[in-house]
Amino acid sequence: MKTITTDPVCGMDVEETSTHRAEHEGVLYLFCSAGCRTRFVKDPGEFEREEPDDSKAESSEVHQREEGRGTSWKDYIPLIVIIGLTMLAACAKQVAYFPDAGGWDGMRWMHDFMGFFLIVFSMFKFFDLSGFADGFQMYDLLAKPFRPYAYVYPFIELGLGL
Repeated sequence: MKTITTDPVCGMDVEETSTHRAEHEGVLYLFCSAGCRTRFVKDPGEFEREEPDDSKAESSEVHQREEGRGTSWKDYIPLIVIIGLTMLAACAKQVAYFPDAGGWDGMRWMHDFMGFFLIVFSMFKFFDLSGFADGFQMYDLLAKPFRPYAYVYPFIELGLGL
């Protein structure tokens, strides 16, 4: 019997040990919660979809981590560059706007750095808001039961940065 480990209702990946299960037309479906299982059992046809062919490109709706991603320090080069540039931007602001303020102010610099950092990282979330929401729901305690929070979070982050 084939087992589907992606919840057909909400699209979350589910552990094979999940107790929320349903069989439909010889396929075992695993669910993240009793609510998703109940919705599926009421009308399985609503959630049936064709299995992706491995020879085709992955659907833009499926967000999966690349195999081996994050195992090398080179995978973190973009993050290092972003942090370095936000540090330089905070330094530039400190030098340009506060030369007569009595020298270097570490607290003001950190305030500027965190503002730039939050703005830049919120920008990346806006590039793929639904993809961010999918990933955020996997680990955030508020976003798991309340998906709209996952969509609001980048705006909160942007507001804090500004």
